[in-house]
This record gives sequence, C-alpha cells and structure tokens, in this order.
Amino acid sequence: FHIDLFSSINRRCQIICYYFFSKTCLTQPAIPQKLSIHNSP
Repeated sequence: FHIDLFSSINRRCQIICYYFFSKTCLTQPAIPQKLSIHNSP
C-alpha cells in the first residue's frame, strides 16, 4: 500500500477493506484498528 491510505484510513477504511479484506471491515471494526497501527509513532 501507500502510506497515504493509512493517513485517511477513517475515510478509506471501507475501500481498503473491500480490496484487501473482502469487506470484513464493514462488519468487523477491529480490522481498521489493526491498520491504524501504521499511523502510530
């Protein structure tokens, strides 16, 4: 991925999960939380 996707994870969560997680993020809010680790220092 590109880091910009993680910068806008809140807006693109559904898009990312659609392609990379088979839309699991739509039903599993824990998925974007795992991705948000990349935003942590």
